Amino acid sequence: MIDSTLCWFSVLACLVLNLTVPARAGHYDVTYDVTGRKAHTTGSHSSCPADNPYTWVTNGAASGGGTTGVCSGGVVVGVGTVKCSGKIKAIFTWVGDNSDDHPPTHAIIKETTTAHWDGETGSCDDDRHHDPIGGTYGQTSTGVTWSVHKGGQTFNIECEPKAEANWDGSGSSGQIGGNASVIYEAKAYWANMTFEGTTVVNTNQDWILIGQKLTATVSVDAQVGSITYSWVRPGLGLPFSDYVATLPLGKRTDWVDSSLASNSWYFAKGTSEDAKCNVTLTSIGVTLLVTRRIDVKEPLLTETNIGPLVTVVGDMKLLSNTSGQWLEDMTSPTDFALYLTPLPGSLSYTGMLWVTKVSPPANFPGADDSQWYFYQLLTTKIKIKKDDDSLLHNYRWATPDKGLDLVPGSTNPW
Repeated sequence: MIDSTLCWFSVLACLVLNLTVPARAGHYDVTYDVTGRKAHTTGSHSSCPADNPYTWVTNGAASGGGTTGVCSGGVVVGVGTVKCSGKIKAIFTWVGDNSDDHPPTHAIIKETTTAHWDGETGSCDDDRHHDPIGGTYGQTSTGVTWSVHKGGQTFNIECEPKAEANWDGSGSSGQIGGNASVIYEAKAYWANMTFEGTTVVNTNQDWILIGQKLTATVSVDAQVGSITYSWVRPGLGLPFSDYVATLPLGKRTDWVDSSLASNSWYFAKGTSEDAKCNVTLTSIGVTLLVTRRIDVKEPLLTETNIGPLVTVVGDMKLLSNTSGQWLEDMTSPTDFALYLTPLPGSLSYTGMLWVTKVSPPANFPGADDSQWYFYQLLTTKIKIKKDDDSLLHNYRWATPDKGLDLVPGSTNPW
């Protein structure tokens, strides 16, 4: 008489139709706030002091400048000083190309700054640490600066380029006056992640079922040369890269990192977390973490007839294959099977039997046409002994050539 208890740990894997969302892009518009900013002129001429307000162009630049005197007939009259100073605010606003576009969590910022003076004496500083270059009677501080800034629907960046020129009328510079000017141009580029395989809910929520393949792709708007990618393993949801659910084998392949712009994986457990990828723009030395929220849902599972799926007790029969037939063999068996008592009015059953109903959550069109499987997460070793307590045989359930509790030689699961 042989009794055996098997402990099973199963999860449900679901495959649904690939549901592809529209490609998402968009851009940032930039405007400038130069309220109160001006080139201020002082000097001996009767028109002094004088102010020349800064100006700006949408998606262009903000600028300001002036001379040390007042120009009359091409001649600057009067000695004095012109000074440009004050913060320029760049205001970025996200504009989506599609109604379900998401603004990026981080933006790649390119700032082009210039501060210039010419005259007898002067100074300039573009506020981005570019040293002035030029001669005795004029210099320019200019350059391009790249950085990463927190994105979102709108955000601001400030810059305060400064320039000052002085002209004393001596003519030692060979000029007829002095000039000072500043230019500030800012652009924001996106680095976004898009999903394939998800169901979009309420225009901005990405849902997916466990066992449904997720493909995430990172796109970068800026044309800045070479890019490297490093995907971050999801911390929850038991991610895995692939699986096999067949009669001879039930197996998951662990999550795999990717150095490409795209990566694909599945979830075995419900979760709500960010998919993440570190993106490095190698030519400009900028690294940013690109993320996107994914909500992983679990189907609704109803268990009937046998109760909980965790533990099943039945009669174990030892078998051997003789001339192509599986027969009971208590002496030198090569296999075994777990038999359950047939349900009333039913045929004989072999293996662990339960009846389940799987229902997808709401908001998943097409999910009723999905496939689903049980697969084992734990391999259980079983030792079977004779009545005299001597070891008869060692068995390891679900070795690669055994599968999911099948009748030996069967072509159908329980």
